[in-house]
Amino acid sequence: MKKLFYIILLHLFLSSLIAEWQVRFEKDEETGSSTSYIQSDIVNPVKPMEFPYVGIKSLIQVSNTGSEEYICFAFTEEPVLQNPEVVDNFKLFTAKITWDKKTENVLLFQPEGSNFLFFKDPVSAIKNIESSKKVLIELNWDCEGIVHFEFNIEGSADAIKKMRSRLQ
Repeated sequence: MKKLFYIILLHLFLSSLIAEWQVRFEKDEETGSSTSYIQSDIVNPVKPMEFPYVGIKSLIQVSNTGSEEYICFAFTEEPVLQNPEVVDNFKLFTAKITWDKKTENVLLFQPEGSNFLFFKDPVSAIKNIESSKKVLIELNWDCEGIVHFEFNIEGSADAIKKMRSRLQ
């Protein structure tokens, strides 16, 4: 009985370490178009932010329309980042991202007024997310300075396979 208790306890502990990816499917009845997407767990910034940014959280979302895939960081409020390059109705930013132990600078874009930061190169970002266990993004937040969000992305490769299979 004691052994069973420890096995259950170990299972609960280990399952809490694995990211829970949500796989969703939406069909637009008007246009007939379909989108499948996955979302990571929602995370807080590594260090709490000050007013007026208290309570901002983020998640990673990968979307598939059947012909294209997108990956972005979604926030509970519009991210207000320093020094954007404005092109048409988009803001462009360079962000430092660490996939496990590999750090790189990536280009992200934000549609005007949006809560989303999209990867300019989604193919490379999706390959990185599929082969990594953790990702850390560093953003230069207005009036806040450097802000980090860290995500446990274990299980993302399986979730992406499920997402893609929903549209076949």
